[in-house]
Amino acid sequence: MSLSRLIEEAIDKKLRAIPQTLLCTVESFDKTKLTATVKPLYKSVDKKGKEIDYPLLSNLPVMSGYFGNNISIMPTFKKGDLVLVACSTFDNSKQKKKQSAKESEGLFGLENSFIIGGVKPTTLTDRDMSVKFEDDKINIKNKNTSINMTSDEIEFKNGSSVSIKLTKTKITFKTPKGEYNWDTHPHTGNLGAPTSPPIVGS
Repeated sequence: MSLSRLIEEAIDKKLRAIPQTLLCTVESFDKTKLTATVKPLYKSVDKKGKEIDYPLLSNLPVMSGYFGNNISIMPTFKKGDLVLVACSTFDNSKQKKKQSAKESEGLFGLENSFIIGGVKPTTLTDRDMSVKFEDDKINIKNKNTSINMTSDEIEFKNGSSVSIKLTKTKITFKTPKGEYNWDTHPHTGNLGAPTSPPIVGS
């Protein structure tokens, strides 16, 4: 074997020992502490060629959507969920407490990993809970119930047969028995004494 080939294999071996991201399955999730124990879906090979499972990674911090002012979107993982784990360059034990510290000697240690988020292995189904941002519309869905919001209207739907749509000029109720419309208008009179009643459509 040539010298260049030996050097290439040695470098490749070193690079394989530096994990950056890993796909893992959730073993347990603590929704109060926002930590999880996960199982990497990879095997390493020892000097004798024997495959060895990666160890469980315990109490890894789980990233959440935090927007300041105590506003958060919190994840809820269950056992078996697929997640993507990122391995930090240095030890983060002090940085997690907002403390500065000297960079550690060990690089990309698995114990310094974070869970970036969940990975959906299949397409979304009608039974999934989701929040979608599409163009100028926000859709919030919980099984058969959904809320669709744009800058001009809000629509509440329960299945395909019942819905309520609110716009600046109209309220629409849709039921299996029919559709009912209420036209709205600006209020110009004193409270309790509008200048005219709403116009009820059919």
